[in-house]
Order: sequence, then C-alpha cells, then structure tokens
Amino acid sequence: MQPEACAAHIAARDRQQRLMDDIILAGAEQHVFTTPFPRKSSRAVVTMCTGVAQWYHPGGALSPPELAAQYVAMSRMTVGASGR
Repeated sequence: MQPEACAAHIAARDRQQRLMDDIILAGAEQHVFTTPFPRKSSRAVVTMCTGVAQWYHPGGALSPPELAAQYVAMSRMTVGASGR
C-alpha cells in the first residue's frame, strides 16, 4: 500500500471510530445505553462489524439482511440498548 493510501485509510478508520464513540458515549450519558464501558463497547461494535469482511462470502448460511439483523441485535446488546 502506498503511504498516501495508507494514511487516508487510517484517517478514515479513525473518523469512523470517533463517530461511533461519540454516538455510544452520548447514548450512555442520556441513559439510552446501559453499558458501563462505552468506549470499549464502541471498539467492540466497530471491530465486530469490520471483521465481517474477513469471513463473509455470498451464498453463505445467512443472507445479507439476515446477517445485518443479527449484527444489529448483537450491537444493541453490546451497548445495552433498550428494547425501544
């Protein structure tokens, strides 16, 4: 990878993480999320979601909508989202 491309990738990754951090921290402060570990939960959600690219392949056991629904459920559980 070219140094410029690497720097752009890292910057995009960091922006994505900050966005998720901000959302989960705000949710925890507003008692929408109950996680006692908002930053760690944020990292876990981002890592879980980006990790799909390492194993997913079309034609697998789950369709993309089924996989997305499961990941939404797992992410909500990770941050302690209410049933609303």
